[in-house]
Amino acid sequence: MNRDQQNESDADHQMPSWHEVFLYFLFLGFVNIGGPVAQITMMFNHMVEKRRWLSKDRFVKIMAFCHMLPGPEALQLAIYVGYLKRKVWGGILAGLTFILPGAAVMIVLSWFYVKCGKLPQVNNALYVLKPAVLGIIAAGIIKLGRASIRNFFLATLVVGAFAGMRFAGINFLLILLIAKKNCADTAAGGWGTGSDASITRFSMAPSRLAIS
Repeated sequence: MNRDQQNESDADHQMPSWHEVFLYFLFLGFVNIGGPVAQITMMFNHMVEKRRWLSKDRFVKIMAFCHMLPGPEALQLAIYVGYLKRKVWGGILAGLTFILPGAAVMIVLSWFYVKCGKLPQVNNALYVLKPAVLGIIAAGIIKLGRASIRNFFLATLVVGAFAGMRFAGINFLLILLIAKKNCADTAAGGWGTGSDASITRFSMAPSRLAIS
């Protein structure tokens, strides 16, 4: 095992305190703007790059698993990481602190918009915020893409999935099934080594995420 692999293995075993889990997800609940891409990117920055609660490979696996589940993937990822680090109560705590602050902020901002939404100052502020939020989302896509796309085969899947949905109108569930079959064929053919192979194995057996 080389140094990078050892560092990633050590990161998977980092155990944050209850205090850290509570404060981080409470903070994230107040600033989780930009939708799931921006939210997951913020989690990646904190959990992988800053605090090293998880290795990059493990985070990508969890992210892929949450994307296949119905419901908001950023919330699912928060709950899973909370459970992974602090078991059932950690998952509950992560979920509640992720949801409640954002809900409170949304209620306040909705009331404010109903009362003041027609004012020119408010419309101007929203007009300026739109490209800023788009920039945050674009930066998140680039960062998560670099973490997830590690070889030519995975890059081909990304391009094929985009083309299928954008130009051919193929349902995303069918695209997932096609991607899974291609990953299975690739694994059977012996393609991929190291972390790439582990991603391929995960795509075929997400139920083993907790022990992989």
